[in-house]
Amino acid sequence: MKMPARLVSLLLFLFGLLLNEWAFELVFPGSRNVDAFNRLLVLVLDLFILDISSVLLLLGKGKTLGDVLRFIKNTFPRLTAIYIGIFTAYLMIVGMEFSFRVYFKYFYKAPYTEVTKWEPYSKIPNEKLGYKLPPDTSLRHQYIINDSLIYDYTYPIDSFSRRITPMPDSLLRNKFLIVSGCSFAFGYGVDNDQTLAARLGAEMPDYKPYNYGVAGYGTQQMMVKLQEGFKPKEIPEKSGVFIYFFIDDHVRRTVCSRYIVKLWGENFPSFELDDGKPVNSGPFKKAHPIKFWFYNALSQSAFIDLFQIDFPLWIRDKHLKLVANIIAESKKEFEVQFPGSKFYVLLAPGSKLSPRLIPFLKNLNIDFIDCSQLLNPKNPEYLTHYTDRHPNALYYKKLAKAVAQEIK
Repeated sequence: MKMPARLVSLLLFLFGLLLNEWAFELVFPGSRNVDAFNRLLVLVLDLFILDISSVLLLLGKGKTLGDVLRFIKNTFPRLTAIYIGIFTAYLMIVGMEFSFRVYFKYFYKAPYTEVTKWEPYSKIPNEKLGYKLPPDTSLRHQYIINDSLIYDYTYPIDSFSRRITPMPDSLLRNKFLIVSGCSFAFGYGVDNDQTLAARLGAEMPDYKPYNYGVAGYGTQQMMVKLQEGFKPKEIPEKSGVFIYFFIDDHVRRTVCSRYIVKLWGENFPSFELDDGKPVNSGPFKKAHPIKFWFYNALSQSAFIDLFQIDFPLWIRDKHLKLVANIIAESKKEFEVQFPGSKFYVLLAPGSKLSPRLIPFLKNLNIDFIDCSQLLNPKNPEYLTHYTDRHPNALYYKKLAKAVAQEIK
């Protein structure tokens, strides 16, 4: 290694300059098709090159490359080992990534084909909520596995973007019962009179049920909706019950995890705690552009996709605290509009986060109905289909009976 260290430093620096998306697009016009994860890998490689180039430049005056490398090895053995270890790990990640890409492209076969059809499309953009249901329409929802139709339902949506809950005797009901949440509250794959709201209406004859469930929603949409308030014609009854149907996945939706951002949540409202109070910083994509870019890059990795690695890697207490405080603010907004009414959090069957969330709810004086041990939601007896984790009519019937007894 008789080459001058500073010459090698210059060559490495020039090589690093070429390893970026602008140089790619200049030399290879079609490189815009390079996905974001590959660009991230190149960026990390650039950092390695810049690091060693800088060291050679600083220490290489009048020395050969071999002299500098021996000096670094003898003077900083631990840092040298760490650098080599990290770089080796990087090379292993690159190797695994491209191995998995070859696997997916040439060898992988899905156990079944899954198709979900909506007519018309079930989501329309909304600046505050991310999206909402299209008003005054009927949504046809078909679920197909291996070319076999599993279910085919039509969901009527009213002018307030709610799924209509049929109640023939609704004029006799003088109190409201609002069910808020995601697709579990909405009722994927069940008829209009089999949803949780409809089943609760059957169990509680004094209450008129309203279904505010929207697929993919988390706690933040509930809070935004309650901050906007209900119009007089939207909820004509003066008092009643509000039920927020919580499932564990709502925590990741609230914090806008990598997986949620990839699939449907890039424009979800992003909340952070400021002195214990949740503050809306706007759509996640705009509020956290660097994190959004990072999540988008990771989401294009075959390795991360195969092992379904999400970020944050695990749910921490600070995430549960954020969820609980958003629920608490939602409760305050609801009680201001409907004094004397009751606000409940319904902890879904099978919820594993309930034991950790409950202390936060108690601390904020939030009433909850713990149905986490009521039944096993993974039991095929309670599923619309083994490929779909959404509950069926029997699940809602048993859940509604338990909830109605608790409220009564």
